[in-house]
Amino acid sequence: MFEVLCCAWDRGQALAGVEYGTGVVSVMRNVTRLVLAACVTLPAAVVGLLAAQSRRHAVRNLIGERRRYGRRLQESEERYRSLFNSIDEGFRIVEVQFDEGGRATDYRFLEVNPSFEKQTGLSGAQGKWMRELAPQHEEHWFEVYGRWLKRASRSGS
Repeated sequence: MFEVLCCAWDRGQALAGVEYGTGVVSVMRNVTRLVLAACVTLPAAVVGLLAAQSRRHAVRNLIGERRRYGRRLQESEERYRSLFNSIDEGFRIVEVQFDEGGRATDYRFLEVNPSFEKQTGLSGAQGKWMRELAPQHEEHWFEVYGRWLKRASRSGS
């Protein structure tokens, strides 16, 4: 015999009732697992069966949650990409390269939108370094990006 303790549950729904002797066990569905909602004494085999059922339910629930999260993430990325590609403003995300002295020496375009390419004339810039695209680019812009990035990292932005 095995003692099963009471478990609290919320938002549950009775799945099944198992009667054993004078005790009744109701199995409830919780958010991520099945729980027992009554205090009774059961044979270990019954408890093992309920535990296995609980594990299977938890795995199914996690798989379902992962699929729902994946769909929501994909929808969010599609909305972002649509907005990013449709705005009139030239937009880019850059990675700044610094030398040993902390001076900005180059920057790479991680993402650019079509308006950026149209406004700057830098076609196919994504993934490339600025010095690769325009070796004679003004030093002023490296300094600007370097200062901005250092200031943003100090303020936690």
